[in-house]
Amino acid sequence: MKLPHGIRWKFTLAYLLSVLISIAALGFYLSRWTDNYYTTSLRSELASEGRFVGRMCLPAMSKGVDAVHPLARQAGSDLGCRVTIVRADGVE
Repeated sequence: MKLPHGIRWKFTLAYLLSVLISIAALGFYLSRWTDNYYTTSLRSELASEGRFVGRMCLPAMSKGVDAVHPLARQAGSDLGCRVTIVRADGVE
């Protein structure tokens, strides 16, 4: 198979190659940016939910474990996730 060697084909090939390289570089950059954006967003959301649950359960911690469990269930229902309260010494 013989390929054309004219100047038009050389420009077309160079243009296509530069477009493909640009698209690949943009795809790589956007995938890294998207990953970083969503990771940062999730980290921020989890931190604010943790502060919310901590402030909500702090008064009940002095009353004992039995007072905290209903609050954890309620917080889990409100936030749409599982909530586990762990004391500073590592005991649930």
